[in-house]
Amino acid sequence: MADDCRHVAWLESQSEVRAIKVHTPAGTLSGWQASNSGDIQVVVDGETKGNGVSVSTPVFSPDGKRCAFSVGDKDELRVLCDEQTGPLFNTVGGITFSPDGRFLAYVAQDKDNTCRVVVNGRKLPDFQAIYYESIQFSPNGRRLTYLAKKSGREVFVIHFRKDPQTTADSKHLLYRGETDEFADRPMVTILPQDSVSFVSRKLTFSPDGMRFAYFVRSGKGMHCLENIEKGPFVTYEISGAKGDEIKWNEPTDDAPGFETIDASSLVFSSDSLHIAFAAVVKGRWFIVDQKYMTTGDHPLGPFYWNTNLIGVTKLELGGNGYGVLVDGSANKFFKQVLRLYPDNHSDQIAAVILNDDDTQGVWVRGRDPFGHYHGIVEDSVCFSRDGRHIAFAAKKGDRYVVVLDGKELTEHAVIGSGTVHFLGNTDLVVWMGSDGTSEYLGFKNEGGKKFTRIVGGKMRGAEEGHVRYFAVQDRTMYFVEERFFE
Repeated sequence: MADDCRHVAWLESQSEVRAIKVHTPAGTLSGWQASNSGDIQVVVDGETKGNGVSVSTPVFSPDGKRCAFSVGDKDELRVLCDEQTGPLFNTVGGITFSPDGRFLAYVAQDKDNTCRVVVNGRKLPDFQAIYYESIQFSPNGRRLTYLAKKSGREVFVIHFRKDPQTTADSKHLLYRGETDEFADRPMVTILPQDSVSFVSRKLTFSPDGMRFAYFVRSGKGMHCLENIEKGPFVTYEISGAKGDEIKWNEPTDDAPGFETIDASSLVFSSDSLHIAFAAVVKGRWFIVDQKYMTTGDHPLGPFYWNTNLIGVTKLELGGNGYGVLVDGSANKFFKQVLRLYPDNHSDQIAAVILNDDDTQGVWVRGRDPFGHYHGIVEDSVCFSRDGRHIAFAAKKGDRYVVVLDGKELTEHAVIGSGTVHFLGNTDLVVWMGSDGTSEYLGFKNEGGKKFTRIVGGKMRGAEEGHVRYFAVQDRTMYFVEERFFE
């Protein structure tokens, strides 16, 4: 399903002959009927877009306007997008779009087992291997990166959307002009030196896409490197015209290393200026960033930064129990902190906690903890846009209930994970519920129109004041848009 919940795609076995009707924002598409060839076909908004013996799950661009998938037989595959076919390969994978949807990239392997990335049909340089899960665009769409193997060593590869050059001192990489496509040149390859290896298979980008960081492991321990760093850990090769707007540091041979680093904890602040991560020094865990280092018995991560640069993590602090760490200090302790929910619109923070009686509750900074439930539904905790109201879904006996500012709303047999949302700039809440046989949108103490199934348990648009989703009833798929106010 597209992220905006306006388009839907699925795989269908053509040996199952049945009629399909789909209602989408573009209108009602009906009368489609599968053939009986035995192939698998891809259907997008009710229209057949391709078929074959082997077909991958369709992938939508972030704006929902494009849909890509691989199709073919057992030995040859190609990627289809916008009804255009790419070149044939032995295998393909890692299909991904740039944030603006203009560029489609994927990993392809030829019959000679060499691998390369293909961008909008253009083949980039080949490598011994490329990890499918490593391919990604930066948040601003100006860089394409992936982890590959070259001469038996793992290397990070960075392609640029512009045509760059370096300054005279070679300490900055600057842009020169603009291009519309990622070319096979220029390209920067980050190569670990002997006895140095990468810790994870993806670079971590800052929100603005202009900086990135990654961890390496050496004989001196683990290190966090930012952008391209010269020194004892990695070198770099620039192919063709030179680099990007990247600055690099020059660590010395006595650069400190950490005994252990939690690779999943690396994060940039929302303004892209700070980095934080969890690491071990002399047997003690530290939360490390440019503002402070805070120690504890064990960080349970991950580490967050919300809009006001407030760092939050879960730490077991000696005999005091578990604390929520805010700007380096924790002044409230619980039997256990299970999950954290920093608000993206304000400086507010919430946490799912374990009460002394082993029930679960919710703590909000500046308030007393509330709730004694059998469980808090995963990813259901959310704040209103002004940060003054909080809502979540909780398990109460064998039923589920939505809780708004400590007040319980209607009960349901099931409430979908991640489906509780505030409507626009209000204190009104919507969610997806089920009575055991049907699924529906919940609002206040009411349930909306019931369907056999809401596709993917997914909806969008709540922040705009209306909700979009796809639902199935009587062998018909409907696009539903419920408007609560204009």
